[in-house]
Amino acid sequence: MRCFVAAFLPAAVRDALIAARPAVDGVRWVAPEKYHVTLRFLGELDGGAAAFWREAAEALDARFPVECRVLAVDGFPNSRRARVVAMRVDSGGALEALADALPPGGHDARPFRAHVTLGRARRRPVRLPDPRPVEIAFRLAGAGLYRSVEGRYERIDAGADLCS
Repeated sequence: MRCFVAAFLPAAVRDALIAARPAVDGVRWVAPEKYHVTLRFLGELDGGAAAFWREAAEALDARFPVECRVLAVDGFPNSRRARVVAMRVDSGGALEALADALPPGGHDARPFRAHVTLGRARRRPVRLPDPRPVEIAFRLAGAGLYRSVEGRYERIDAGADLCS
């Protein structure tokens, strides 16, 4: 199963991010109910590894809630040739500390950059307009281990069937 450790955004924040999305053609927008900050992408995990990472994600709970602010539209790798359209998130270093607190492992060797993915370029990179100021304050309540199942995300809680 394809897994990641993440903190999902409150509904009011998702609505505000939809309103703040840049008008750009050629982007496949992510469904708002999927808006989250990934602390660690793990890739394919078997049941034993998923149980380990579920416990690691649950160990972070004592460090929540985390106060955050969405600062600006961002593009990966950059705003002139964006393959990913995202919103940068500032937490005063709290999200970075949470990502660092997780055990080593996962698939992403790039440094952690707190963000919410809003969409992905369909065929070729897109050029994002000059960013307009965005300031959306919110609180992340907690993180968990999630898996991608048939286009939706499911939280893997204790007692979950890790074989399906």
